[in-house]
Amino acid sequence: DALEKLIAEKEQGIEKLNADFEQGIEELNQRFEEMMKVKDEGIQAIKQSGLGLMKGVLAASSKKGSDEL
Repeated sequence: DALEKLIAEKEQGIEKLNADFEQGIEELNQRFEEMMKVKDEGIQAIKQSGLGLMKGVLAASSKKGSDEL
């Protein structure tokens, strides 16, 4: 029957949209995880490059300067 065929076509369209949406969400999640990894590794590299030591030196020199007053 023609009506059943139209209903089936519409339902297939909905299924394809849902499948495409799920695939898109999966791709976004993968991209998000990649970006988080790059960010976390970058922050770690900066911290390991002496950021803590620099902050400590700055804090000590600021403290020493205020002691002289």
